[in-house]
Amino acid sequence: MLLLKNNIDRFRKTLHIDKKNPYHILHRLTHLWGNCDRTKRKILCTHILYVYSIGIFHVYYTDFGENASCCNIYTYTWIASLTYMMEYRNSINIKLNGSGPYIAGEPITGTLIFNNKLQQPITFKRIYVKFFGETIQHPQITISYQAVNPIHSRFFQQNVIIQGEESKFTLHNGIRTWSFTITPPKYLPSSINATSGQISIDYCIQATFVQSGILGMKLRHQHKIWLNPHSSTRVNLSNLPIEAENRNNKKAILSIILARGQLKRGNPFSFDIKLHNPKNDEIKHVSVHLVQKCTFSDNKKVSREFSISNIPDLSNFIGENYNETVQLKIPNILNIVPSYNEKKQADNDFEPPVSIEYVLKFKAIFRGFFKNFKVKFPVVLY
Repeated sequence: MLLLKNNIDRFRKTLHIDKKNPYHILHRLTHLWGNCDRTKRKILCTHILYVYSIGIFHVYYTDFGENASCCNIYTYTWIASLTYMMEYRNSINIKLNGSGPYIAGEPITGTLIFNNKLQQPITFKRIYVKFFGETIQHPQITISYQAVNPIHSRFFQQNVIIQGEESKFTLHNGIRTWSFTITPPKYLPSSINATSGQISIDYCIQATFVQSGILGMKLRHQHKIWLNPHSSTRVNLSNLPIEAENRNNKKAILSIILARGQLKRGNPFSFDIKLHNPKNDEIKHVSVHLVQKCTFSDNKKVSREFSISNIPDLSNFIGENYNETVQLKIPNILNIVPSYNEKKQADNDFEPPVSIEYVLKFKAIFRGFFKNFKVKFPVVLY
């Protein structure tokens, strides 16, 4: 213990560290460690771990003897620098103009804000803003206690340089702001939310500050946005009426004629429905659903089903024939995104991460066994 105490005092005197000021310890270690000669380096290396929960610095000293290497020194200096940089973790903010959703192909403008709340200045050699899109495979939630992390796969990235490496600068106490503009390409697909066991498409704007020095520690802050696709990626489908029908083993026939094959989220659509029920079997209900089918670039397929409504006149229906024009409304749900089937771009390396297709499904539910059946046909959401 006496040897340890002597070594600690010797180290503090060597670097002129004020032991009552933990920020001073970090500052001196980060900027002056490289000035120690080999004799001082091989005596002590310092590992500083800042425990935020109780706000105390724990300082450990290690003697590497005659074989002290630069690897040891850089490792411990990196830890000290990381702790120093973590003090700025809440200093960055991204403020976008407009609340979104944003549209692919149209500019997104905003302000990058850095608020240095500490007394000591900090020097950066590079600042940039990154816009990226990624698919995220969310793990299935189980009763197991084993943690499984989501799988991220980035399919697009765009950088905007705020401050280049040719002119490093120092930020003193106070607030500094920079304006930036990002224009997502027109060919990007829509954002998609996901729950456990599904795949989402996320877009983020991320700001990165790279500190000066050999280690080049980085501070990051990111802001998630919702992106809607550009109209040029709209999948074309004939606006002429489309028809589909199906029957069960009791010779009941359900025929649907849709006025047009292109639908829009939150808007009404109409269709003609014809039912022929020669056995007069009781129909419990006929429900209408919108099925979203996503096929991702790794051939993973995800289906989501959105309930639209039951057809009111066909609840507990007993009769031979039914023929009416019905109007329903596509739910205004954020995850009902436009259809997307963009091809690989010839002028860049962009690989479409997903294709999105829709099927309109009518489910006829009869009382009894082996009588239910479905009618479905493809539609386009825009």
